Amino acid sequence: MRGVLGAVSEITYTARDGTSIPALLTLPPEAKGKGLPLVVLPHGGPESLDYYWFDWLAQFIATRGYAVLQPQFRGSTGHGDAFRRAGEHQWGLLIQDDITDGVKALIERGVADPHHICILGEGFGGYAALAGAAFTPELYVCAVSISGVSDLPEFLAYVTQHYGSQSDQAAHFRRLIGSASDPSVIARSPAHSVATIKIPVLLIHGEDDTIFPPAQSESMARALTTAGKKVVLLKLPGEDHWLSHTESRTRVLKQVDTFLGAYLK
Repeated sequence: MRGVLGAVSEITYTARDGTSIPALLTLPPEAKGKGLPLVVLPHGGPESLDYYWFDWLAQFIATRGYAVLQPQFRGSTGHGDAFRRAGEHQWGLLIQDDITDGVKALIERGVADPHHICILGEGFGGYAALAGAAFTPELYVCAVSISGVSDLPEFLAYVTQHYGSQSDQAAHFRRLIGSASDPSVIARSPAHSVATIKIPVLLIHGEDDTIFPPAQSESMARALTTAGKKVVLLKLPGEDHWLSHTESRTRVLKQVDTFLGAYLK
């Protein structure tokens, strides 16, 4: 069955405030769609969206026997400006609630096994994976952050230093995240909340990532190790933010497969 792709469907669920949230659900080949181990796969951006076409990472995960949920949380594009703007300053807050509510909806519908759920993401999705581990520790059994952010003030400082305080890039991330000196921004940084993390964490980062620097995964790994938590850090030499090289993607898929097999099955 490894040569057969998972079936993808468009679904919606209701967030805790009554907002309808669209999502993509990919089921493993030949799956009956009930009581499945689940991987939550929040997209990057967060001003982006998942399309109804071939997704190499979602399909790889599905062919390993896991259902895959791709929530189009507030802050996503493709659903109007108001929906997109609703995600501003909501990293770890409303956006994370939308992701959590999608997981709970699949549990209530009987699709997901509540004891076998992992969260995995790239870029902003990597931040969301770490936020899920830190802020809803009872929900997941493992987390995978690929090219993610762990310390929001440090990241904002990096953007300012790298691009300049008056740059479009700095203004963009201030709009999305907030001020580096805001206590709530600090509190929404998983690297500052490792004490609440109870699950194994896999960190993957390209050493040449200039969007979300590898120092973000390195500092998270140090914090988790110091706190006595289970963590693996995989650094990819010569790799960028998007895992542009075939060899890197293959290595990542093998590592993800091993990690999910150890903690999710």
